[in-house]
Parts: sequence; C-alpha cells; structure tokens
Amino acid sequence: MRVLRPSENPITGEYSSTHKGYDFAGLNLPDEVRAGMDGDIIERVDEFTTNWTTTGTLTTRDYGNFIKVRHADGSLELHAHLRKGSSFEKGTRVKKVQTIAKIGNTGKSTGPHLHSEYRNADNVNVEAEFETEPMAVIT
Repeated sequence: MRVLRPSENPITGEYSSTHKGYDFAGLNLPDEVRAGMDGDIIERVDEFTTNWTTTGTLTTRDYGNFIKVRHADGSLELHAHLRKGSSFEKGTRVKKVQTIAKIGNTGKSTGPHLHSEYRNADNVNVEAEFETEPMAVIT
C-alpha cells in the first residue's frame, strides 16, 4: 500500500511478522499525525489519558486512543497511542497530508510514540510503502 508517511519523526519499529505496523518516535519531536490518503474516519476511541503495561494477549484496548480511516478503495489506516482530545471525530472526511491527530502515550505504550497500521480492503495488515514527498500543512 502506497501512503504518505504519517509523521516525519524517525521510525523506531518496523513492520514484521510480529509487529504488524510502524512505530514513530514522539518524545520532544513534532507531534502531528497526518492522513496517508483521503478518506473518512470510521472509528475513534478517545477516552484514555495514561499508558499501561500488560502481560497477556493484546486487545484493541491496548491501542489506547486511536482512529481508523477508510479510503475509497476500502483500505484502512489506523493510528494509535494518540493524545486525548487531539483526533477528529468519527464521520469526519480527511484529506491526504491533513493533520488528523497528535502523538500521545496512551494504551500499551512505553513512552510517547505513534503506532500506525495499514490494512487492505479485507482488513488484513499489509506493509506500507511511504511516499517521500515533503509534507505540506493542511489544517
């Protein structure tokens, strides 16, 4: 899946068979999360203010605050560990490059960072090919 990179911050966790997304650094760096493609926010959790640790099986709750964007082709992007109150509401139409949330430290998180996942139209996690064009600011 070819998408715009959601953050200019360094990647601290790559996609793998055990980590089905990408982690971007967040401490003392820009905190904007940008949409990778045009789409609609179809799911939003915005209730947490803290992070936690778990020793069991991960659940959706461990994303902390997150949003899911559906693109016209049915593919999805999910951005997790967001700052409370920073993401757009469910049903909002977003444009590629637009700031849609802020990096936080909620859910199963060891510090401020962004976890981003990309899924095909069958909701199966896939690797992303990040576009290298510079980010323009759309608010």
